[in-house]
Parts: sequence; C-alpha cells; structure tokens
Amino acid sequence: MKFKEGDVVIAPYTWKDDEGKIKFKFRPAVVYQIESDTEHLMIKCTHVNRSSKFPGKWVLSESEEGKVMGLDVDTFIHYSETLIIDEKYCKLIGHCPYLNEIIDYHE
Repeated sequence: MKFKEGDVVIAPYTWKDDEGKIKFKFRPAVVYQIESDTEHLMIKCTHVNRSSKFPGKWVLSESEEGKVMGLDVDTFIHYSETLIIDEKYCKLIGHCPYLNEIIDYHE
C-alpha cells in the first residue's frame, strides 16, 4: 500500500529494554515525509498528554479530528519525535488534519 503525507497509520515502535532486548509496540504515527518507495519519516504519537512539555497536539478520540484520524484513544501527536518505518509494517487508519502545523514546526 502506498501511503501519502498526512496519513495516520498503526506502526511498530521499537526500543531496547534494560537487558538490551529489542521490544516493540504498535501505535499511531503520522506520515510526515516520503523517504523512498517504501520507507517514510513518521511523527510519533502517544496516549500520554505531553502538551505541557513538548511541541505537539493533544487530540481527543471522540472529537471530529480524532475520528478523522481513526484514533481509538486520546492521543498526543509529538511533533519533535520522528522515526523511519517501512510501510509494509503499517496499517492505514485515517488522515491527520494537523499536517500543516507539523510542517510549519519542522521548517
């Protein structure tokens, strides 16, 4: 599937635990930039409201924007946290109405 900028996907977030083992969770992410035919730069999202500490947007899942994004829980779009993910590991769930704000932040 070919994603486009502004799409909201469920993507795997990976990290290493205290023992050095690779772990992952699937969470929403916003496609910010197309890097190649399959790899995309994405903006991380989390269910923890970090709007008082970091640049981003808190989106209520029951709001019109949350429904358009396909969110099932309230979500913080963390404008400064990015990752590159191969689209084959992602599933489209919606579209982000805040793409212009994200672009403005990164310019």
